[in-house]
Amino acid sequence: MVGEETRMHTKDRFLTRLETEAIIDKLGGVDGALNFIKMGPQIKDPTWKQVRVGTLGSAEDARRKLSERGVGIGKEANQILDKVKFEGFEKTIRLVLIEVKNLNLGKKATTERVMVRARANGLHPCPPEAALQLSLQYPGALAGTEGWPILVGMVPLSPPGVRNKLVFRVCGNSLNTDTGHPEATWHDKHQWVFVVPPQ
Repeated sequence: MVGEETRMHTKDRFLTRLETEAIIDKLGGVDGALNFIKMGPQIKDPTWKQVRVGTLGSAEDARRKLSERGVGIGKEANQILDKVKFEGFEKTIRLVLIEVKNLNLGKKATTERVMVRARANGLHPCPPEAALQLSLQYPGALAGTEGWPILVGMVPLSPPGVRNKLVFRVCGNSLNTDTGHPEATWHDKHQWVFVVPPQ
């Protein structure tokens, strides 16, 4: 029993599914567990940018409009454009920009933990179209602190024929991608965009 308790309290030990479910139940379910880990940024005025989505009907439409705006599209960004589900109606969404260091994740700031912590702070994933609209509606004006690129907190997409999971990355007049692998780790100065839910 003592050995089992020691293993249970080792920081890097992986929990089994049953153990994870038991912990979540003890914390009052998923909502209780999310409240327990809620340690992220205290956002007083969260809106960084507002974008209008639902104005692009297809990947080809997006490519044409980005080209007209002088936005360069990276190879993999161009490939996953065909996987983007465009919004069916127009609406304005508010976006927040968060530095990884403000999520209090320490040296284990993986993609998965960034997403979970953002959700715990009441933020929503971005629709992929948000990355395209940022480039269209704020051409040349997108750059994080000290010029770091901006990562879009979205459900990762895979280019045709490959298994890599990718997210959009925007900076200046370029639209590119970065890894969306759940175990990828991020520097404190990396910045992610998420959606602020309607009030």
